[in-house]
Amino acid sequence: MAPLIHQHVRSLRGIETTLYSPAARSDSTVLSLGAQADRYLLAHGYNMQAWQRIAWAHSSASGDPLFFEQELCQRGMPQTEVRYLWDLIDSSASGFVEV
Repeated sequence: MAPLIHQHVRSLRGIETTLYSPAARSDSTVLSLGAQADRYLLAHGYNMQAWQRIAWAHSSASGDPLFFEQELCQRGMPQTEVRYLWDLIDSSASGFVEV
């Protein structure tokens, strides 16, 4: 039987590596995008660079979901995920989250 996969680590382009056990905490922090979006990105293993790009795209979009979609899809993120993530992001969120 194959070992259980704990999590995939992803960039915007997709899976970079597979973890078979929890990774050590990095003690890095990134801008929170709201509880639901943060949990989504953590559960799907998005790396810090991807998270930072997503946060930048959202803040630069100024409420324009098409800008957000184009910015992330051009870097390889699937359109359906980008649209779902747009709906999850809480624009009133503040603070940082550990990744």
